[in-house]
Amino acid sequence: MVAFVLERVLGQCAEYLEARPVPISEIAQLADRLNRPVSRAVEYLAGADDDPIDVAAALVKSRPARDR
Repeated sequence: MVAFVLERVLGQCAEYLEARPVPISEIAQLADRLNRPVSRAVEYLAGADDDPIDVAAALVKSRPARDR
């Protein structure tokens, strides 16, 4: 489940960034918002002990506002 949600969220972010010219400040803001949830998901997928539902929820919350 975590891998699926991670793939979907990253795909949505890519679509969001391709849809229009995006200022660097907005890209930096998105990177800041995604950093911890994506890192947490990768750590979970690598074997860290975490709650997969919480990990997936954090990923969904980190999506760009347009996709929520």
